[in-house]
Amino acid sequence: MNTIKTSQQITAAAHSAVLAHNGYLGIDTLETSTEDQIKQLLLGVLELSKEYCIDTAEILAEHKKQESSLRRRLELNDIESSDLDELVDEAATRLASRINNEGQSEQLEYLNRWGFNLDTSHNYEPEELDEMVDEATARNASQVNNEGMKDQLEFLESVGYSDDEIFQHVL
Repeated sequence: MNTIKTSQQITAAAHSAVLAHNGYLGIDTLETSTEDQIKQLLLGVLELSKEYCIDTAEILAEHKKQESSLRRRLELNDIESSDLDELVDEAATRLASRINNEGQSEQLEYLNRWGFNLDTSHNYEPEELDEMVDEATARNASQVNNEGMKDQLEFLESVGYSDDEIFQHVL
């Protein structure tokens, strides 16, 4: 009897099998590196896939995709969200500078988007708007830093940082 399993079911089963196997061998999973755990997990997945006659190409492709993602690369190098705080602050400064250079209409639009209810009929001095944009982007950066790595990476990408720039900055 052939049972068809999804790759998620197999991965979950393999993970459980690896944890059980490690427990049986007396291996403390907390002391093994994430990379070693992933290798163990993949070996378990491959064994289960043979048992259930599953094509492993889908599973291996998903693993490669996850391994190559920036977040995964950062995690494998023990980079945490707090390691990105400085870069997010730098990106906010870059963003504020860009907005301030684009002129008053862009500044007003940005400030309204971030909750500043500005009177468009008021004739703001350029320095006032520059200061408000700086304040808004700093507040935004602080909020992004408090949300965690996923939001930080999305923010950095939206400002124009490449994966390689981010990765190189934190290493």
